[in-house]
Amino acid sequence: MSMRRRFALNPRALLAIKVLLVLAVLCVAFAPTPAEADRCGTEIYYWDSTFTDNVGLRGWLPLDCGCQYYHWGIITPYQTFEDSVC
Repeated sequence: MSMRRRFALNPRALLAIKVLLVLAVLCVAFAPTPAEADRCGTEIYYWDSTFTDNVGLRGWLPLDCGCQYYHWGIITPYQTFEDSVC
């Protein structure tokens, strides 16, 4: 048995891998980007309506700061918004 034959994938597995790769490229290519010009502040996300457990954050720095976007954690319906400061 040759080395090439031993590692061959069946056609369905190869097709599934190709479809997943195409979907991944499309998700990255069409992912929404933050609108830097019309947004300047920090959205803080909380676990529930008590607004006590911070679970995520998205922020946009002003143009004076270089218009940087930063984020971490998860996005929930419970959020507050604060103005950004350089």
